[in-house]
Amino acid sequence: MRRTRMARSLGYSLLVAGSLGMLAGCGSSDGGGGTALEEIPAVYATAACDKFETCVPVFGPIFLGGGTCQDRIQRMLEDSLLPLWEAGVVAGTILYDGTLVADCIAAIDAGGCEIFDSGPPAACQAVFGGTVAPGGACVSSAECEGDRICRTDAMCPGLCADRAIEGESCVDSESCSAGLICSNMDVCTTPALVGESCNGPSGPPCQSPARCEESSPDGSGVRVSIADGLTEALGAPCDLEAGLLCQEGLFCVLESLDPATGASFVCAAASASAGACNAGLPDPCPVTEFCNANPTAGTITGTCTPLPVAGEDCAPSILGDRCAAEHVCTDLGTCAAMERLGGACSQDEICYNGNCVSGVCAQPVCE
Repeated sequence: MRRTRMARSLGYSLLVAGSLGMLAGCGSSDGGGGTALEEIPAVYATAACDKFETCVPVFGPIFLGGGTCQDRIQRMLEDSLLPLWEAGVVAGTILYDGTLVADCIAAIDAGGCEIFDSGPPAACQAVFGGTVAPGGACVSSAECEGDRICRTDAMCPGLCADRAIEGESCVDSESCSAGLICSNMDVCTTPALVGESCNGPSGPPCQSPARCEESSPDGSGVRVSIADGLTEALGAPCDLEAGLLCQEGLFCVLESLDPATGASFVCAAASASAGACNAGLPDPCPVTEFCNANPTAGTITGTCTPLPVAGEDCAPSILGDRCAAEHVCTDLGTCAAMERLGGACSQDEICYNGNCVSGVCAQPVCE
């Protein structure tokens, strides 16, 4: 299976797994006007994507293919969490206070890039209030009292339970208490902040949107912000893995590819539509096109070509196969248009909510 798609490895793992929790916190308020529940996907998508583009500006064009982050996240929310929230409000298991949404969004706007792994701002924790006591049946964490999670590991429906504290085992960061992340060792731990030691045999893990600038043989280093690392000028060497990132408006492209010495990258200006290009990170072509160079075959130059659409072969790139906006590369190596609830699908990734059941994009249900 193809598992090198940028939307999985960087963009949406950050936005969905990390920051959607900002709107699924705790509280005890009931509805009282303000932002309507059905407006949450659009309002939240704008705030989250603005923060994402500020903190990780180099990655947006890689996986959106000319589309917008706001459209993608809004549709994902509308087809996944929104139906669960609406059902919970009707059933009385979720109390929603639309008057508090503005304060939540303001807190997201004001927060630094650490907001993605530090847990929901306090202002967001009061937007939803769960009424289900610990041990009670649930299908959404928003239904649970306090800062608890709906555990569905091997049961259906799930049960409201306490989140794991530091040092306890975890399956993902959502199962950890606020401010903790699930490390590679499947243990809840405090992530390193910018400027702090990270990785190595004893340092805390480094989480996006930052990286650990390793400086020791054991892999330890210091956490640095990606946004603060856009320093390399036109013509200067660049290296995404090493953190040598080009200044905004420039692209890190392949300059040479030698079997003996490896690949060499340099900061370059954007390529014109249908013009000559070098394979790069991100791609130097306009957002709706890709450089059809083939580094795997030893060819680093090519021409800017429209990104493929449904039924066409996926476009190869350094970081995985790509398709046009609102399309995904399927396991067959061809592009497919993404589908809303009720749309036809052959695998989970085709659905905006990531749930393909018997050939149809469906809302997850307990069986």
